[in-house]
Amino acid sequence: MWKVVMLRTMALCAMALFLMTTGCAQVMCLGHPGPKNPVIAAGESKTKVTADLGQPVSTDATDTHCTVIYKYQDGGEANNGGWKTLRVVGYTVGDIFTCWLDQIIWMPMEALAFAPDNHTVTATFVKDADGNWVVENVDNHKEKSK
Repeated sequence: MWKVVMLRTMALCAMALFLMTTGCAQVMCLGHPGPKNPVIAAGESKTKVTADLGQPVSTDATDTHCTVIYKYQDGGEANNGGWKTLRVVGYTVGDIFTCWLDQIIWMPMEALAFAPDNHTVTATFVKDADGNWVVENVDNHKEKSK
């Protein structure tokens, strides 16, 4: 009888340990944005550019020209779904076997090695023959990572 109780207790403890393995490195990993590589060519509409890059940070418009600044984060290929999943599984296995002591290694590595790159895009738009804003010039500037 005590063997059954012991096995059930061990199973419950193992399940509880597994459910509590959301360490900080895992949360950091899952919070990073995925890869983003917008391709913006001359002649594209302002609506498409905004759909690709999100809402602009600032806009300066006249009757004929419009300069818009966008900011976005590119997680790079290291932050695609497959690599994120492998890292989270590895972090979780390490947490279980080291009682979360491995977080001393994983958290700085996640913050430094897998941090997304910040980009600032300055787009200049002009009105086409139909009166719609289209891209005239684009400058995508990668800012220094943390």
